[in-house]
Amino acid sequence: MREDRRRSHLTIVAALLAAGLLPTACGGGGSAGDVPDGDAPSDIGDDAARDEASAPDDGDLGDDGTLPDTSDDGSADDGGCPDCSYLDNPCGRGTCIEGACQIVPDGMGEGMPCGTDPCTDYRVCRYGLCVPEAPLDCSHLDGPCTTGVCDPTSWPDCAVETAADGTACDDGDPETTGDACAAGACVGTPAADDCAAATALGDSSGLPGEATVSGADTTGATDDFSAHCGGDGAADEVYTFGISDRALVRFELSTEAPLVLTLARGDCAEGPADAVEIFCLAGPSVRADRILEPGRYFLIVDGATAGDAGPYELSLRHLWGHIVLIGHDFTTRSPSADRILANAVRLANDEDPIDILEYVQYADTAPDHEVEHARAAIREAFAPPSARTVLFDTLTDSADLSARIGSADVLLVHEQEARPDVTTLNDIGTAWGSTLTSFVERGGILVVLDAYGSESYRLVRSSSLLAGTGLDTIITTVQLRVAATSDPVGAGVPSPYDPPLATVSWSPGVPGTAVVMTNDTRMRIVVFHTWHP
Repeated sequence: MREDRRRSHLTIVAALLAAGLLPTACGGGGSAGDVPDGDAPSDIGDDAARDEASAPDDGDLGDDGTLPDTSDDGSADDGGCPDCSYLDNPCGRGTCIEGACQIVPDGMGEGMPCGTDPCTDYRVCRYGLCVPEAPLDCSHLDGPCTTGVCDPTSWPDCAVETAADGTACDDGDPETTGDACAAGACVGTPAADDCAAATALGDSSGLPGEATVSGADTTGATDDFSAHCGGDGAADEVYTFGISDRALVRFELSTEAPLVLTLARGDCAEGPADAVEIFCLAGPSVRADRILEPGRYFLIVDGATAGDAGPYELSLRHLWGHIVLIGHDFTTRSPSADRILANAVRLANDEDPIDILEYVQYADTAPDHEVEHARAAIREAFAPPSARTVLFDTLTDSADLSARIGSADVLLVHEQEARPDVTTLNDIGTAWGSTLTSFVERGGILVVLDAYGSESYRLVRSSSLLAGTGLDTIITTVQLRVAATSDPVGAGVPSPYDPPLATVSWSPGVPGTAVVMTNDTRMRIVVFHTWHP
């Protein structure tokens, strides 16, 4: 390290010599930095002459009989330099080394400021020289309300100057106004969270039809809205979304704060008060499903009472209806068929209870036959400790469907093996067309059980709800397997399994995911179709 420093020092000295700023040999005395005029002094003779000239007079003995002290006092050394002090500077001193004046670091430490002010006179000590240095860069401390500055008292660390409170700034949040400095921080006031300044969530009636708000907080927001269940005097935040097609939308608010969620509809020309309230539900957690007609809607997250505020998570998503076609006869019980039917019922959006409307007009309702077996499979699957329950409502007349289906989560069409003829089922399906469409449009689950000779599928095909619906082949001996293990209808189904009596496959034209197929011929036994407009 010492050798490296010496090389660097010599390099600097060489540069100064090249510029004519240093002498090439030792000169006479002078102030630091002065360069004497004239040539370097000549030799005083050979060694003998020099020894003679420098020897003390024998007669000049001290009082104690010794010779006087003639050792080097620092102004010159045995190299013969008379004085190198002209090279002295705040970072080093001139020293005669091997017959030449050189600068030896001394005084201020390496890298320390040697100018009059480290923030204005940018010089520091480098290998004994006071050389120019780049000014201290403090820009990393700059901010909307702060400025990084060089302070001589803290050098080489930067200091921070803060703008006066009230100084205009920009906090970088487009949803705030009146940004101003306060104690070095740029603080903005949340924009008026009315309909005009609402955060847009897009169109929720198309695909994917969902939006999520994370990390939100009503703290610091303004109070612009109140509903019948709360919000008066409490901070609120407003979101807006559109519906271009009739849709079932689920709203969820998750929070530990006392908040309420309000859904309103209208153009809101004069603020939230102009919107028509659809619901107002109190937290801490809210979940609501609503069928919405085309239009502009507003979601308001508000405090329950004056001063209530806090963080929350908000989401909305379009719930699509599902159609599950099961080609199994329930004359006998099968663990796999039972599980498939229960999984189809679990698709219902409502948490609890699940309301099942079962159509049995031409089904076998005799004790211990198809209808009773299907009911038993569902009841057993939802028995405690299941977190959900089911309620059955039996439809015996097709003409009553539109009046009874409004509260249903699942429409279960049992195997209609006792129908008088296929025309009857075709006519019923045609009459059900708009009712079935509205049912699945609002997130309803349609489950159709079919088998050889019943042709229940005609109710779906004639309604124009699912084109191409039909039966293909009866399956009696070939083993079946779950082909879509990640599909919710096939979850946990024992596979492979033997087909129940009179199992049928669905025609290739039926749209949807083939959940269960035959092992060898790959015929589709259970089909799951998510319906959307």
